[in-house]
Parts: sequence; C-alpha cells; structure tokens
Amino acid sequence: TSENALKFCSILTKAVVSTQSTGSNKIGLVKASDEKSDLTEKVVHEEIKKLFDERYQIEKSEMINHKAEWKALTDLLYRYKTLTGGEVKKILSGGVPEREPGDMLPSN
Repeated sequence: TSENALKFCSILTKAVVSTQSTGSNKIGLVKASDEKSDLTEKVVHEEIKKLFDERYQIEKSEMINHKAEWKALTDLLYRYKTLTGGEVKKILSGGVPEREPGDMLPSN
C-alpha cells in the first residue's frame, strides 16, 4: 500500500541521514558519530518532511497532467482484469490492447 511505501521511505531516509555524512542548509554536515541534540533531530525531521512534501507535489502534478491516460488505464484494466507491460505502455501512448476483454494474455 502507499502507506507502507511511505513508512519504508521514511525509515530508509532516516537511516541514510543518521548513518552517512549528509548536508543540510540548516545544520550543515552531520555524521552519525556527531552528538545529536533534540534540536538537531527536529531539524532532520523537518528536512525529511520538506523533501517528501516537495516530491509529493511533483508526483501530484504529474498525475494531474496525465489524468486522461490514467483514466484510460483504469477503465481498460477494469475491463481486461489483467494487462501486460506492453499493453500498459500502449494504453498510456493512446492505444488499446490488440486482444478483446476476456481473451487470454498474449504469450511472449
């Protein structure tokens, strides 16, 4: 689920920030061996949130810009139940699968 993906990304980001040297405009270069204060941890969390918020806005914009393609994909997935990667690419390019709904998936 998207909630699990977000949790995973949060854990991964926190691990990278706390185990590797990383830079921030607010706190400078930080290493895992540096003593961390509550303020440093708060700033790190704020920076992580900022990165997620920025990425969310980019992805949201992409979803909105390609709304027609996502709608077509949703409708055809509902009708066909299963689509191949090639069929998805074709749909996102404005095409439709060559098979009829209910037909077997094409073999490679």
